[in-house]
Amino acid sequence: MKTNMWIFLCVLVFCRCGDFLEESSQDEVRPATVDDMEQLLIGEVYMTDRYHEKFSEGYTRLLTDDIQCYGISDERYRSQLEGGRYAFSWAREMFDERGGGIDEFLWAQPYERIKGCNVIIEYLDKVTGDNKKRENLKGEAYVMRGYYYFMLVNFFGMPYNYGDPEKNPGVPLKLDMGVRDEYLSRNSVAEVYASVEKDLLEGIRLLEANPIERNFNRAGSCMGKAVLSRMYLYMEDWDNALKYADEIIQERPALRNLLQCDLHAFPVYDGVYQRTSPEEIIWARPTERPNQTWSYRTPYGLSEELLDCMTKEFTTESFKVDSTYVYFVPDMPSFGGYWKYEYENKDQGDLRQLAFLKSSYIYENGVLTVFLDVIEKDGLTANRGIRTAEVYLNRAEAYIHKYMETGQDDFRRKALEDLNYLRRHRFTSPYVPVEESETYKHFDFTNADDLFEFYKEERRRELCEEGHHRWFDLRRYGMPRIEHVYFARPGEIQRFVLEEKSSWYCLPIPEIIREANPKLEPNL
Repeated sequence: MKTNMWIFLCVLVFCRCGDFLEESSQDEVRPATVDDMEQLLIGEVYMTDRYHEKFSEGYTRLLTDDIQCYGISDERYRSQLEGGRYAFSWAREMFDERGGGIDEFLWAQPYERIKGCNVIIEYLDKVTGDNKKRENLKGEAYVMRGYYYFMLVNFFGMPYNYGDPEKNPGVPLKLDMGVRDEYLSRNSVAEVYASVEKDLLEGIRLLEANPIERNFNRAGSCMGKAVLSRMYLYMEDWDNALKYADEIIQERPALRNLLQCDLHAFPVYDGVYQRTSPEEIIWARPTERPNQTWSYRTPYGLSEELLDCMTKEFTTESFKVDSTYVYFVPDMPSFGGYWKYEYENKDQGDLRQLAFLKSSYIYENGVLTVFLDVIEKDGLTANRGIRTAEVYLNRAEAYIHKYMETGQDDFRRKALEDLNYLRRHRFTSPYVPVEESETYKHFDFTNADDLFEFYKEERRRELCEEGHHRWFDLRRYGMPRIEHVYFARPGEIQRFVLEEKSSWYCLPIPEIIREANPKLEPNL
């Protein structure tokens, strides 16, 4: 029934508005009620399990400094090595047929869901049912449309804070169901951001005016505010970033305390995305699998730079694996970058490398599979999404920049309060002032630059391996130079460099998409 209704609505997308009331076939199943529309929203505005996993993690890790290549010692893994090369080398053809199997998904799938949002927004007023629920669903569709466009413009456009966002090309905006006999051109980055802002604000207004309790798989007003806070951070609009972060924290202040979690549970452990009462989860992507897993292409693993950042506050006595500080298997590079944990002293140190990088693994068919945390509540499961921890970080960054601009010490103190409050929930040792602990430090920076650098490291630790945060942060933090070393064969290496402020910080628009729309100018 749902599928048939969606087919009918998809037909509407290709009809002019004036055609809507024309006589239709009695064989068509037309959505008649708000409840019908809700089922369509769930199925067509939100991505399926498979698509969620692909979109939420995607290929952007391979673009960052969080991943490095360890090569292969067994030719069985050749295809995996070569398949990742296109993204790892920032190749222009990464989305093309010859691009290692990476398809046009990151462009096509968000637009497919935006189409669903447009249909829901326009068609809801044409069906019968409870008006409060109608307006609530419309708000949900607005929030999700804003979210998808925000992701698209950060995949395929230059960062908002680089150059002139009024002139830099973003992505085409399609905000209605109708079809016009013309190709869509790219709107500017500023125009897309303005549309995202408008959608999120309208969605939040509708959701707050028509509150209905939903599960954490559905976009609510807090999810909209979290995306707004992130968006304003990217725009360097510190006041608005603070405003919406404040509103969320007032409503949802709780963080999950890792010290109270069973991080060694198997196969699915108890962590920030945990199985009951997810205190800090604002929105989570749905999954149908009770034990969600993910895996890297075998020859690629976590970079030494990321591992160094994650272990900064460990001592050699508090964290040991086979008497080594960081664990790699020299004879099995397919394991490179992953960890096996054997704590000698469990009362010290940052628990995030255990909780976020995982410790339980299986090795099967040449692929390292790491068990990923899954939320399970009220019969629903989900993994990854938006957490209150990010909101604390957003607010802290805004405070830091306000401190840099004004010199007012109150902003510095508030930033440190947020950072140290977050860290209190992540360490095994008691939260104490710096002079009372050599392992865990209650940080108190006075220099603004030092504080900002510490913040960026803390953000990298807290949000590691979660969505596209690192790639997006590198873009807005000046697009630094990155060098990737590719081990094609033993003794044969290739070096790929992403130069500072390179236009390659924009993903290439897939060739198949540009062929279908000749007005889409490619990224250089």
